[in-house]
Formats: sequence, C-alpha cells, structure tokens
Amino acid sequence: MLRSLIDGRPAPPSGSEPSAFYSEVSTDYLNTLSVPLLRGRFLTKFDKGDSPLVVVINQAMARRYFQNEDPLGKELARVVR
Repeated sequence: MLRSLIDGRPAPPSGSEPSAFYSEVSTDYLNTLSVPLLRGRFLTKFDKGDSPLVVVINQAMARRYFQNEDPLGKELARVVR
C-alpha cells in the first residue's frame, strides 16, 4: 500500500495519510485489459526508472482525493517511515 501526501495540501495527522493500493505494470498493461483512458495519458516506453515518475489512477481515487479538483498534474509524495 502506498501512503502518500498530495502536494499543496496540509499534511494530515501521522497515520491518517491518504493511501491506495498500487501495482507496477508494463506500458501495455492497461491496453491489454482494454481499460479506457478517460483523461491524461497511458504509460509509454519513455516512462523508465530514470524518468520522472507517473501515476495512473482510477475514478474511485479521483473522486475520493480530488473531489472538486482536476487530478492531472498533481504530485504525490511517498511517505516513508
């Protein structure tokens, strides 16, 4: 599970940070599953270990953490304890 802080928001109390399950996938994973892209972009071959990290989120995460905001371009910071 990824525990993260959403850039530009005040830090929540320790232990109550937003969280989500995640999987590292190949660039063709979402296309293989016929997952439609609603906004943003799919992963590409240029998204590598030495590139800026990118995240693809689902509608449930967008609704929960970005209710009245556009999630595109937002940054997440991984919380390491």
